[in-house]
Amino acid sequence: MYDSDIRAALRGRLETRLHGQPHLLVPEVEVRWGTPVRIDEMLITDKVSGYEIKSDKDSVARLERQIRGYNPFVQRAHLVVGNRLRAHATSLLPSWWGIWSATPGAAGVKLKEVRRARRNPEFNPIMLTTYMSRSDLTGKLRELGEARLSTRTVDEMRFLLLDRLGPTKTAQAAITVMRTREDWVAKSRRASQALSVA
Repeated sequence: MYDSDIRAALRGRLETRLHGQPHLLVPEVEVRWGTPVRIDEMLITDKVSGYEIKSDKDSVARLERQIRGYNPFVQRAHLVVGNRLRAHATSLLPSWWGIWSATPGAAGVKLKEVRRARRNPEFNPIMLTTYMSRSDLTGKLRELGEARLSTRTVDEMRFLLLDRLGPTKTAQAAITVMRTREDWVAKSRRASQALSVA
């Protein structure tokens, strides 16, 4: 049972669960601030959820670093893990992370939600604004009545947005942009097509 087997099962499960609901499921998303990591599958609905995949062919050598990268960025985090690593990996996770077990079956990988993910107490909405361009930030701040933005740096505009909107609405503003990013929509479509062909 390889990473690709688990990924196919996970994408299928999430796409079925969310059918008809606005969402975007993007593979291999780089976290830009903090600890640099790559989120295996990022699900964007009205919140951002991250899924880290560990197959029986993997190790947990990088998991603690990956946890540090995920923690400030996602509102919900999930580990999808094979039986060989499950006990060790679980011992490293914060209590709010969700856990899905992945086991081989006759019709492919079986997934079972072992522990439901809870709200992330370490979430920092500024992290999501790193996926808003200068143009995105300028447009939103102008809607809020801000002027003379050309002299501000992108980072200054991120913190100004947080100051004006507060954490919840800042996250919502970023999510609206993230869910409609053309490059991510195309990347998500390619991933789904690749799995359907396989």
